[in-house]
Amino acid sequence: MIAPSFRQQSTGSPGNNALYQFGMQDLELLGKFQARIVLAMTTDRNHRMYQNDAIKLPCSHPFLMHAVLMLTLLHDRHLSATLNNNLSVTEAFHWDQSIASFSSRLSGPIQPSEQDALWATCTLLGIIAFYQIEAMTPEEAWPLNLNWLRMKNHPTIGS
Repeated sequence: MIAPSFRQQSTGSPGNNALYQFGMQDLELLGKFQARIVLAMTTDRNHRMYQNDAIKLPCSHPFLMHAVLMLTLLHDRHLSATLNNNLSVTEAFHWDQSIASFSSRLSGPIQPSEQDALWATCTLLGIIAFYQIEAMTPEEAWPLNLNWLRMKNHPTIGS
């Protein structure tokens, strides 16, 4: 099911000609994404479609596959018993590869066959960004704390 061109892919790192080998650990993560994360992101009405059809997209588009693997690793860390906000080397690698290949793909003409994969990657990268907010409560995260919008009570700003 994995595209042959993706099984052994250049990491894309400048000055580094290393190849990334898609392996068993990646297949396990893909299975977790399909079995667990898809259910959290969809409704009962459309989860079967996501589990069966949409899982094919990452297998053909490396930028989406790396985003899927990164999100699954983040979710695993979130579910673990230890509270750890530090990215693992593997998480950082997949995040970097997803962003680099996504950016590269967006810099050229977009084929109609890539539109769904690009849209899904954009969505997953947005979710991943929210995972990176280092806060335990909404009040600790400035985008979620709306007090900064209440300027009418500010002493230097007139009412």
